[in-house]
Amino acid sequence: MLISRVLPVPPTVWLEFNNSKVGNTLDVIMNEEYEIRCWAEGGRPHVTLYWEIDNKTVTEGTLQLQDDRSKISTVINYRPKLDETRLSCKTEGQRIIASIQSDVLLNVLYKPVCNLHFQRSDRRLNSYQIHCVCVANPDNSVVFLSVNDSMYMAKSEMVVKTNYSTTIFCKGKNIVGFSELAVTTIHPFRIIGEKEVLSVKPPQERKNIKTTGIIVVLIILGILVVSSLTVVLFSHWSRLNTEKQIRSRYFVADLNENGRGTISCRNRLPSPEDQRRVPVKKANNYHNRVI
Repeated sequence: MLISRVLPVPPTVWLEFNNSKVGNTLDVIMNEEYEIRCWAEGGRPHVTLYWEIDNKTVTEGTLQLQDDRSKISTVINYRPKLDETRLSCKTEGQRIIASIQSDVLLNVLYKPVCNLHFQRSDRRLNSYQIHCVCVANPDNSVVFLSVNDSMYMAKSEMVVKTNYSTTIFCKGKNIVGFSELAVTTIHPFRIIGEKEVLSVKPPQERKNIKTTGIIVVLIILGILVVSSLTVVLFSHWSRLNTEKQIRSRYFVADLNENGRGTISCRNRLPSPEDQRRVPVKKANNYHNRVI
């Protein structure tokens, strides 16, 4: 009795892009889509293929193809991200032979990302040192600066002297394209940008101004409180003094020639009219009284 045994043979695996074999490194542009094919040929028993990006299995955007009994392939529609560094194609299905893989290092290209930075160079002249800093791959980008929509100048820094509101524009360019525009407005006493607010006054001076303002406000509040208390106390004293004077007097009823009585207010002095002297508390009883 004859027993047939299939000897395992490892396949040959390689990557193709634009119908050409991929080398050790592949230049790709961030967020653009690429169709990359992986081939496996000559393996026994038959194998299957799968993709990995930075050692993480990827299934989205992949397609498994069977060309013939000895040759298979898989395709990935790859859209690079900034932090990705390696794309791999691996075999599986052979128990004795370890997985075979073909991988490529990724060089992800992207257009510049620019930011504006400021540093005051002369406070008295309102002079500012402006830097346009761009990060890109490749990093041999050209940086442009513009003041108040004037013609762009191919420079990464400049000095601006102004006593009025001034708008600074910054952008960069490399083989991928232009960056998004970075815009910031300079004012005589402050700089306002999209992501930062930089005060022209140094921190210690700002602190002194704030402390002085608080002291002035407290002094004004103290003056107002003292003035209010003075008015209240004076009004109270005047009312008490008036009441005291009224208490020291009496209303006196006198007869006239017609036999009718009148009431008058007199100081409290000894007189023969004591029997007719009326205290203030009872004065209201004499308003309509006839004597």
